[in-house]
Amino acid sequence: MTTEALSRDRRSTTTTHREPRTTETKHSTKTSELYVMIAAVVGVLTAAQYTDDLTARWAWILVSAIAIGYMLSRGLAKSGGRETY
Repeated sequence: MTTEALSRDRRSTTTTHREPRTTETKHSTKTSELYVMIAAVVGVLTAAQYTDDLTARWAWILVSAIAIGYMLSRGLAKSGGRETY
């Protein structure tokens, strides 16, 4: 074996690269986005129940838009920083 082969073998066995134990982001129950989404959905559905101006179809469209906004905000959060376990 050449010296180069020995040093390459030695490096591959002695160097171990450990990834830090982190999560992508906070758990969803630890974020304010979840609670704001729940409050908004409850508000829209309550308003649809008690007013004549907001039909059921329009209320569910608004609830869907709120859910899409929540999913986008969580996706943007996941593309950012990390949190340790």
